[in-house]
Amino acid sequence: MQKVKSRELFAAFFRIGLFTFGGGYAMIPLIERDVVTKKQWMKDEDLLDMVALAESTPGPVAVNAATFVGRQVGGYAGAAAATLGVVLPSFLIILAVGYLLQMVMHSRLVRNAFLGIRASVLVLIASAMIPLIEQTVTAEGWLPRQEIIDFVGVSESTPGPFAVNIATYIGWRTGGIPGAAVSTFGVVLPAFLVMLVISGCYAGLKRNRYVADGFGAVRAAVVGLIGAALVSVSGNVFHLAARWLGALHGTGAALNGKTAREDLISLVIVAVSGVLAWKKLHPILIICVSAALGIVLGTAAGV
Repeated sequence: MQKVKSRELFAAFFRIGLFTFGGGYAMIPLIERDVVTKKQWMKDEDLLDMVALAESTPGPVAVNAATFVGRQVGGYAGAAAATLGVVLPSFLIILAVGYLLQMVMHSRLVRNAFLGIRASVLVLIASAMIPLIEQTVTAEGWLPRQEIIDFVGVSESTPGPFAVNIATYIGWRTGGIPGAAVSTFGVVLPAFLVMLVISGCYAGLKRNRYVADGFGAVRAAVVGLIGAALVSVSGNVFHLAARWLGALHGTGAALNGKTAREDLISLVIVAVSGVLAWKKLHPILIICVSAALGIVLGTAAGV
């Protein structure tokens, strides 16, 4: 296979990083659409192996995945370009969010947009499982506690890997832009180096019959992990699901009129996102439509 140019990998993963909401698993449909289906840089079975390796090695799943794909199709330069591409949107957005945190937390329009985005992420993760199933069968006290809690809520609703988001924010709050750069580099570098070594051995390992059989079994487990992530994400989308999940752990909060309306809006957006995913629209377009629906429906319902 001819090596993919570094600028192509950077552009592809910058776009993926810009629209990855809700953690590493949320980027799977974007990778499946752009890397597997559209550009055909990898096969479905390689995507499953990538998720297995990314989940089994230290560091953010999104960073591990970008490094793996970049190394496989673009060599060392490709790995560096893909990793930089997937991290840069998080870094830049979190720097901006750091300045505007309170405004973001209390803006009704922004909150309603993220209500829609979270619902679409649920659908996108579910839609990513379908081809994978088919393939398988066939803190240091640097910040106040409340500020950390508030930022976690924002970080889960902004693009990029959660670990990168939180490292960038803490670095910026404690050391300005240089601190943000150093802390982000620190959280990315170990994952990059480990995955660089593993991905370099991937082709050779797959030629071993025993290792290939092991990957075959792991792919089924990966689908199960994505299913578990789907259940977890549903707790962030639906208050009723969150209460049910909380009951399993002896916790949970009562529903009220506002949360019930939010659940109804999320249900509508999940349905619309499901239709759009069935029509095979690009995940980025689905996210944008869901954000717009969240603003319109949330404003109309007064949530």
